[in-house]
Amino acid sequence: MGLIFLCGLPGSGKSSVGKAVAEAFVLPFVDLDEEIEKECGRSIGEIFEQEGEAFFRVLETQALTRACAQRSAVVALGAGVLENDENLASVLECGQLVYLRVPVDAIANRISSWESRPLFSECATKVQITVKLKQLLSKREARYLRADYIVDVSDNESAEQTASRVTALLA
Repeated sequence: MGLIFLCGLPGSGKSSVGKAVAEAFVLPFVDLDEEIEKECGRSIGEIFEQEGEAFFRVLETQALTRACAQRSAVVALGAGVLENDENLASVLECGQLVYLRVPVDAIANRISSWESRPLFSECATKVQITVKLKQLLSKREARYLRADYIVDVSDNESAEQTASRVTALLA
């Protein structure tokens, strides 16, 4: 099966869908953010706060390089990892990329608190979260659209339902 990468905005379901896809294909699951946290012994928020975003992006690239070295796995990418040209090229070369495209308003409705996510630490209202998500989408969507597959996810769709559609595309 090879490597399957899931990309999308924060809150698009990359981790939950990725776990279900990995289970369906009996593959290991890798969450880049979790790998970074394990490697550093700190949360992503702590890394951002103590070292800054640039340092985090270096760690993210290193985690991606390790993921690409695997023969087969389902990999939930960090939402911003594809902003780096080399990372995007690596993903496109190493495996299949699936973009979980979720409307910004649906993502904003999904979340109750984004305090654990550094890029949203200053967002106190749903309106602020929506504005931030739209900014991120305008910055990243051209790269997400380079995916081999685009899966449009509705607000009322479960991770398992989305995973089912992803596995059907990849089977």
